[in-house]
Amino acid sequence: MNAIEDYYMATGGNFWLVVTEEGMVVGTIGLLVKEQLGILNKFFVHQDFRGREKGVSSLLYQALVADCQAKDAKTIVLDTPSKCYAAHRFYEKQGFQQIEKEDLPIRYDYPDRDSLIFMLEFGN
Repeated sequence: MNAIEDYYMATGGNFWLVVTEEGMVVGTIGLLVKEQLGILNKFFVHQDFRGREKGVSSLLYQALVADCQAKDAKTIVLDTPSKCYAAHRFYEKQGFQQIEKEDLPIRYDYPDRDSLIFMLEFGN
């Protein structure tokens, strides 16, 4: 969180926060941009703010997709821990498809080597 500008914005990406009126950060999502490709990163929502009725996940995700499209990114990729089943369901509902690590169109570092990789293509 200390290097958001250097890590995300300086390379054409972005970073969003959802903050309560009391100043508590309840959600984050980051976008890295590489070769017309968006990398979804740091997508977290506090457990008390999850669910369709709260809308935090959807709000963050929609902001990222709109920014990707404005930047002419054609694809979004992400990695998520293999045991995060709720996250897998969320991504699949958004149209992401699980791919093999070898099929990533670019290389980037992700911390959990047991991660699953997902990709969404916007088309032409």
